[in-house]
Amino acid sequence: MDGANSFPLLRLPDKNLKDVLRNMRTIELVCFSMVSQKTKDFTRELCIAGSSQLFIELTDWNEYNISNHDELSWMCSYKNKEVFLRDKVEHEVIRFSASWLDERRWLNHMVYIFHPSKNCVVSLDFRNMEVDASQVQIIKECLKGLNISQLDIYFTTEIKNAVTIIDTFPSVDELFLGGESNQQLGSTQSIALYHVLPQNFRELTLAVNVSLNDLLLTNCSFINVHSRQLTEQDINLFLKHWAVGLKPELEFFRCEKDSHIFNKNAILEGIAHEFAPIDRRFKVYDMRRRNRSQDGGIDIHLPQGIKATIAFDYGDTMSEICIAVHGTRYINFG
Repeated sequence: MDGANSFPLLRLPDKNLKDVLRNMRTIELVCFSMVSQKTKDFTRELCIAGSSQLFIELTDWNEYNISNHDELSWMCSYKNKEVFLRDKVEHEVIRFSASWLDERRWLNHMVYIFHPSKNCVVSLDFRNMEVDASQVQIIKECLKGLNISQLDIYFTTEIKNAVTIIDTFPSVDELFLGGESNQQLGSTQSIALYHVLPQNFRELTLAVNVSLNDLLLTNCSFINVHSRQLTEQDINLFLKHWAVGLKPELEFFRCEKDSHIFNKNAILEGIAHEFAPIDRRFKVYDMRRRNRSQDGGIDIHLPQGIKATIAFDYGDTMSEICIAVHGTRYINFG
């Protein structure tokens, strides 16, 4: 950052300089911000992230990425003193060495110039490497003062490592916890999972082989689970708990299984339900395809006069069941 005095662009009056910068693309502005403290401050003042939600990622090949979570139109990456800036709209990549940077300085710089006003999404992928506590601590310190609205953790080793990370980022609204689809949890891993499930997340997504007892520990309004272990009988018992008022906080439940056709009769056995008219149209929220139209549906009654609708969906490689409570953001009619 020593070339600021000889940088011709900085000789422009501030108003003209800002006009020029507003016509730059995000990755160009990131380059500009690295010239000096003045260019760094100018870039921050322009608020180049706008209203975008920042996505901060530590990949399983030890690379740090920052992108705009809403559009994913650009990405800024750092690894081993190399910076990669990708414009996904113009299909352009800028790459340069930055010997003065380390992980902490790079993250601090990026958070400073983007200064997100909205919540951040943090994704940590440890599928091909061991959990490094120092890396997690760097991310925590660099994001100090920002609200982490969503935390995604991918792992193949002990869940207790994921638990440690979750404890590092308290007050997370949405948690995604993903392991190997065929991985069967041992007793130590199950005990570690018991520490996570009762926490007050608003939305919880589990791509691990959880059991019915695991589900009954949850305390959130949204549950999205992909588990080979859950059977129709398990889902039936879970719905019965919900129907008698033992899960009053729950507004949406979704279970997804690979290469499986759900047995509706087994799931609905012993549960009072009614089939809605086939011409009733509704959209139910799901994590894979967001909102999609459905016809009819199956209604069940919950305590205090509340209704919920069950929808089944069958794909080529995956099937799912969704249950959404009426009057929530997870289902719309018409």
